[in-house]
Amino acid sequence: MAINVIPRNQELYLEIVKDFWRKECEVNRNESPAYNNSGNKDRNINSAGQQFFYLSWSERGPRNRVCDVPHGKGLLIPIVSVIVSDKERPGASDRDLHQLVDQDQKYTDDPFVELDDIRFDLTGFDPVHTDVFEVNYPNNAIWDDHTHPPYPISPGRSKAVAGGHYLLTAPLTPGRHTVRFGGKVEVPDKEDCIERFYDENVEYTLNVRSSLPL
Repeated sequence: MAINVIPRNQELYLEIVKDFWRKECEVNRNESPAYNNSGNKDRNINSAGQQFFYLSWSERGPRNRVCDVPHGKGLLIPIVSVIVSDKERPGASDRDLHQLVDQDQKYTDDPFVELDDIRFDLTGFDPVHTDVFEVNYPNNAIWDDHTHPPYPISPGRSKAVAGGHYLLTAPLTPGRHTVRFGGKVEVPDKEDCIERFYDENVEYTLNVRSSLPL
């Protein structure tokens, strides 16, 4: 297997996951790689100084993506991921945010990731659960396709908690690689949640190039 996974280091994973969500939340919905992305929008949450190249989940549109990755970067793979903020749940306490993330993860089923067509065993890679951190939403925020209150959410700073299954990889070798990931969440009607059902299945074809800036 040409893609090597970094063993779970809680501090590293927590910091990278929080940075990933800060970048996801600060771009507007039209620029978000989670929407209508064939691989051309991933650059909007990636910059030259990052240690890892951030792949993205899929909210709408294509789930088969092709993009270039600089040689020397590892990957962040958001296998089944969640964030809850007090812009989505106005008045929520820190405890409320943590409980909503726990609820999402409680009903996660069959998370998986395939690296160059080989399924990775997620045993020992328990879900990540961050502390409270800050995100900053723009106008036309990432969640604003929802039609019920409190959407559209107001721009500005929001406290948030993130969770889910993630993998970090070592830097990829030059050439072509494939990554496929996903899983399901289905929360019963009687339970409180942010999103009751989603089914993630995303595939990336990555062209790792030494000519691209780190």
